[in-house]
Amino acid sequence: MRFVLEEELEGYIKLGWENTNRKKGMKIQLSKEGKEKLTAARRKDQTGKVGLQAKAAKGPYTIEFKDGRTYTAGSYPELTKATGLKMSTLHYRHKKGNTEFLKEWRIY
Repeated sequence: MRFVLEEELEGYIKLGWENTNRKKGMKIQLSKEGKEKLTAARRKDQTGKVGLQAKAAKGPYTIEFKDGRTYTAGSYPELTKATGLKMSTLHYRHKKGNTEFLKEWRIY
């Protein structure tokens, strides 16, 4: 194996070297219908899912307030929207692992 600077690469290729570092794309050629089906499947897979079904969900996380209110969500952004608490605060408290009430609420 030999590493070649990018600016020298074209000269080596002209001499017969094969650049195996370049992306070669898909191994098979898809028809237009196949591409559309694949696009639709990916779109369906990535949209319309919220809460614990979302791909970004790492939870569930639960916030409990001393007054009895409880919120459960799959991610910190969802909890931020539901409670108004800062996402960085939620993340810090949860990672710290303390499940006691601090400032009237706790997360677990």
